[in-house]
Amino acid sequence: MPARMGVVVPKGFTGKLAVYVDAMGMKLLGPAGWTCGASYGSDNEAVLAVGPPGWSASATTEQLNVIWQGTCVTCTVRQACSLFRSAAARYFHDHPRSKCPATRPPAERVMRLAPDLVAFEDPPYVKGDGIPSGGPYADNGIMTYFAKSATGPQSRLVDCVLPAKDHQMCTAALDQFIAWSGHRLPASS
Repeated sequence: MPARMGVVVPKGFTGKLAVYVDAMGMKLLGPAGWTCGASYGSDNEAVLAVGPPGWSASATTEQLNVIWQGTCVTCTVRQACSLFRSAAARYFHDHPRSKCPATRPPAERVMRLAPDLVAFEDPPYVKGDGIPSGGPYADNGIMTYFAKSATGPQSRLVDCVLPAKDHQMCTAALDQFIAWSGHRLPASS
């Protein structure tokens, strides 16, 4: 990876954000100086997480995550099914004993940005699609679901849990991930 990477950040955030990269090249924009960790599953699941110094990945406050579901079809569909019901319905039709493990809570706000891209917000103390939603701060995130790819279905979950005063930092991180994924943001973003 290059020592420097150009990204677009909101006014006033220059020097306050850094790009975190794992060994596989997965990237996440987050607050500069935070702790970064990555883990990989045997089913090609990859997780990149950043949090403040001293943070634990099991905490429900202040962190940013990317969770990439790769070759495990069941894992991919289970991650995406509550936000992409029509796409996941095909899988559950073919596997009638399986059910979507997640039910979207009524308080979760969702906006479809593209057929394979959804933005969501889990308000404080609402356990929804964000990981780790349900804590004292809102969990803002995006999820992609690609029903067909060269290796089968794939899903990515990117979320940001920060105090409300840092909401613009979450927006920058999520917007950058959308740009890295090749999507264009709607004009109103």
